[in-house]
Amino acid sequence: MDNCLSEDFRGFFGLLLIPLLVKVTQTPGILLFPIIISVCVVGVYVMNVSMFYVWEMLIIAIGGFVFRRLGYVLPSLIMGLVLGGVVETNIHLTHTFYKRVSIIWRRPAASVIFVLAITVLVFNLLSRRKLSRLGKRTPSQLKEVLGKKRIFIES
Repeated sequence: MDNCLSEDFRGFFGLLLIPLLVKVTQTPGILLFPIIISVCVVGVYVMNVSMFYVWEMLIIAIGGFVFRRLGYVLPSLIMGLVLGGVVETNIHLTHTFYKRVSIIWRRPAASVIFVLAITVLVFNLLSRRKLSRLGKRTPSQLKEVLGKKRIFIES
């Protein structure tokens, strides 16, 4: 009974707060940024009562900013950071159970996935390299290089 009553109050107050929350989304970023940063710093400090974790959060935030400026996709980076420990543990367990032969070469499906991952990495690096070379040319040179491809380039 108490649980149902508390859910009713949460729903009622949630409906009352919707207009206020809509106005928060219309607030300019220049005002929201310091508020978000201060809430993050206070939250990290209160959780562990140590400045080490605050500095760690700031270094990770700067790293995220740098990666965003370099054009990396941040959700995949975050997934890698979150799942990295789990993958490392499972790889260690795999090598513990299969001492002599790696699981990648024992199972055909794992071998195919491994080869596909390496192929995607190589093609990604080659395409970035090609695009960086094309970016150093003038628009008229790009038209000659691209030839019959229908890419619109402003002169």
